[in-house]
Amino acid sequence: MDMLYSYEALAISLIPAAALAIWFIGFIKKKDNTGRAMYDTALTFGMLSALLAFIVESVLGAVLDLIVNDSNSVLYSFLNAFTIAALCEESAKFFMGYRVINKYRSYVSRLDVIIIMCLSAVGFHVVESVIYAISNSTALEMLNRGWFTPVHVPIGLLMGLLLGDAIMQGKKMSPQTIMFPVLYHGIYDFLVFCSVNVESYLIVIPIYHLLLAGFICIILFIVFINRKRKDNSYTRPLF
Repeated sequence: MDMLYSYEALAISLIPAAALAIWFIGFIKKKDNTGRAMYDTALTFGMLSALLAFIVESVLGAVLDLIVNDSNSVLYSFLNAFTIAALCEESAKFFMGYRVINKYRSYVSRLDVIIIMCLSAVGFHVVESVIYAISNSTALEMLNRGWFTPVHVPIGLLMGLLLGDAIMQGKKMSPQTIMFPVLYHGIYDFLVFCSVNVESYLIVIPIYHLLLAGFICIILFIVFINRKRKDNSYTRPLF
């Protein structure tokens, strides 16, 4: 019965990603064959990044358990949130997204870089939700992770903006490209981990504020993409 509830929670948790995917499909239809193939690759690589991150996180999580005995401590939550979850996941998404950019470097534009990183985040989220369902996580945890889309996508947007700016300046990337996404992701996860161990509205309220900010960023992201698709500085090839 618990497994059934997990799959029901999985279906509900994928609603944000599905809604965003519907908009993406309409946007991708306006691209040529190369553009559509590039975006499909970004989504696929984003899914693969979740598997990569899951493997690395499992190993590092076992190491953390050996180093810090108390899994309910603030120190454990902090290290788990920033050095394992946030750093591993954002690095995996960046690595896979950057591979797509390199593969289509003669075609990719500044706007494409942003969308590639966002699609990588969506692909990551879908596989992450499935992994939680298979591992028989509780329905509440599934919903919490599923509605992480309002955080994953803005992080992808931020990463794409920073990476696009770095490439325009002749750099492969800048430290901020990873640092800021890891910081945002780490803060959210840290609050979530602490809220499990400490029943306090002072912790829960900032979580919902971050989610609300995420929803607002997604709306702004859609408006931004629709406006910049006609801006030559965003649509011409970067390389």
